[in-house]
Amino acid sequence: MDVYERRRNDWEDFDVSREELRNITDCLKKEEFRKLLIEYAEEVTDPDNRKIYEKEITQLEKERGVDVTFVNPEPGYVIKTSVDGDRKCFLNISKNEVVARPTSQPSYEQGHRGLQWSIPYTLIPPRYDLDKKNVRCVVYDVVFHPDTIYLASKNARFREIVNDTAMDGVESNFKVYLSVRTTTLLPFRPRRVWKREKYRDSLELEVSQAWSKSLR
Repeated sequence: MDVYERRRNDWEDFDVSREELRNITDCLKKEEFRKLLIEYAEEVTDPDNRKIYEKEITQLEKERGVDVTFVNPEPGYVIKTSVDGDRKCFLNISKNEVVARPTSQPSYEQGHRGLQWSIPYTLIPPRYDLDKKNVRCVVYDVVFHPDTIYLASKNARFREIVNDTAMDGVESNFKVYLSVRTTTLLPFRPRRVWKREKYRDSLELEVSQAWSKSLR
């Protein structure tokens, strides 16, 4: 069972009783609890505290044989599409230098000279969110090297290759179908922090692949 399946099963098994929900609601009505909640949110989002947290987590994971790399992606753009034709879907296309650079080599196909591109990327397991109309949607995060995003911004054909790479990666790794015909580009949503884990014996949370395409 992969990480996505385990995470989905965890959410399906997540059960909140009426009493627990009532207790949460009652707590949110108390000003003291709301203040503590705000203080906690400010603490965990503070850049200095985040660095300390990442350092501590890295050390703890290292002690149990896990190599952890925190990925703080910078904005790129968003692909709007749908999953299996019936649910709105967003692909966050972002950049980070942790991911390898794109590489190319000369190619010659059917009498045409071109470049054969290898474009590494990292996938994050999907999550559910709400769009601006409060309709539930699914979000996939795809991270490329900054050079990949730069080239995509300068060349329309290369951007098509990057988009195809992201969508093909999501489809093949998460066993879904994305409706390519409904694809539109949107401004990037607020960024978030991702943690990429490399296990010594198996690679579980990171899906880092190279996709080869020909650009003529």
